Amino acid sequence: MKVLFAVGLAVVGLVFAAPAMAQSSADAAAAWGLFGTWAVDCTQSASRQNGHLTFARTNAGVVQRRDFGDVKDEHPVRTVRFLPGGGLEIVMDLRGFSTVRTIAFAKESEGKKRAVSNRDEKGAYTIENGRFVANGADTPWQYRCAVPTQ
Repeated sequence: MKVLFAVGLAVVGLVFAAPAMAQSSADAAAAWGLFGTWAVDCTQSASRQNGHLTFARTNAGVVQRRDFGDVKDEHPVRTVRFLPGGGLEIVMDLRGFSTVRTIAFAKESEGKKRAVSNRDEKGAYTIENGRFVANGADTPWQYRCAVPTQ
């Protein structure tokens, strides 16, 4: 009987502790250092070869704002979660392209990251194991150009 009571207390404790342990996507993004504007070369203007990608916190959660010079867009980030080994995974809804992308990032140091995986909802990869599928080239490191003031 004492064992059942102890198990019951443990279950009740887990039920009440779970919400406290849960972390929002925005909190995970902030803790990892994702917020801010990122580019391969921060000294150069945004262009097709040097996109400026901004991750920002909004009332709805997290968004990515992309600036390729002649093209700018914004996409909501559905989820952000930590990966084993210190990585971060985001799931982003690219509504204008009718697709959902899952992107994993590795961080070498604060303010330096790169995509190591990028796949659509059907499992087709454009980046796998830190390399572009189309040509086998390593993905470039991106550097944080600006940190949001909020």
